[in-house]
Amino acid sequence: MKSNPRFLLIAMAIGLVVTLGWAVRAQQQTPAPRVTWEHAIISSYTGDDSARLSQLGSEGWELVAVRTEEKFSGNFRQMEVTYYLKRAKPGAK
Repeated sequence: MKSNPRFLLIAMAIGLVVTLGWAVRAQQQTPAPRVTWEHAIISSYTGDDSARLSQLGSEGWELVAVRTEEKFSGNFRQMEVTYYLKRAKPGAK
């Protein structure tokens, strides 16, 4: 018995549509849990904050941005470093 190539192509297309539809339907039925975040902003003039950031990391904080700003006080120049952190609120879903 000889197979018709057009029939095979149509059968494969129908199988693909059914498979993709099934995957989309499964994703719609299981919504992702919503995460509530808390944020922290830490400013420093010291320059080496690795120990402090490591401590915050061990508490679950994630560093998301860093900003440096040059500040002048009379004839003195200082660099202020601001760290922006976030973490999931404990017990929040």
